[in-house]
Amino acid sequence: SYSAAAAARGERSSLFIFDERVETLLHRARGLGMDLTAHVASGLVTIQQVDPAERSPGEFAHIIRNAVEGADGHAPAKIVLIDSLNGYLHAMPE
Repeated sequence: SYSAAAAARGERSSLFIFDERVETLLHRARGLGMDLTAHVASGLVTIQQVDPAERSPGEFAHIIRNAVEGADGHAPAKIVLIDSLNGYLHAMPE
C-alpha cells in the first residue's frame, strides 16, 4: 500500500523481495485492490526479487543506494521496501 500511495502521488518506490516471486507479489496486491502493474510499467514502482545466493550484503546495499540516489537509471526512490525483513535477515545475517 505504501508503494501504491507513493505512485499515486507521482513518487517512485523500490521493492526488494526475498520471499516470493514478482508475479506472486503483483497477484497478491491485485487481490487486495492494489493493481501495481501500471505503476511498474510507468517506472514509478520497481520490484526486484533478491536471490541471496547471487548477492552479497555489500552488493545489496549498493543496489539500494543506487535506487535511492537515482543511479539505477530511474528517478530517485522516495520509498524502499524490503519484503520481508525476516527474509533479509535470514538471507544476509552479516
